[in-house]
Amino acid sequence: MKIEVTEIRWVDQDRACSLHELVEASHQHPVVLFKHDPYCEVSAVAQEELEELETEIVLLDVSRQHELKRQVVERTGVRHESPQVIVLSGGRVAWAASHFGHDAHGNARY
Repeated sequence: MKIEVTEIRWVDQDRACSLHELVEASHQHPVVLFKHDPYCEVSAVAQEELEELETEIVLLDVSRQHELKRQVVERTGVRHESPQVIVLSGGRVAWAASHFGHDAHGNARY
């Protein structure tokens, strides 16, 4: 699976860099992953909250990217839920939350 990191804030996971590359990038700056289900109302609300952040967010569509979803669980050790935010820093999980356990203010710390 490839993930493109571009100048836009919402980054679709289908594009150009792998999960491994995102983990590596987290050694330089925090990487925010948002596991999103576009068919879920709770996920839509969470996405609106995250739009308050002024940072790049990697958007993982869990309804389409089943293999990538599995890879994130294996690499991070964080049990899959949706919606879910995982912040990687220094190659490790710095923070993770699911459902309404995350908000823009909590995410802004990283």
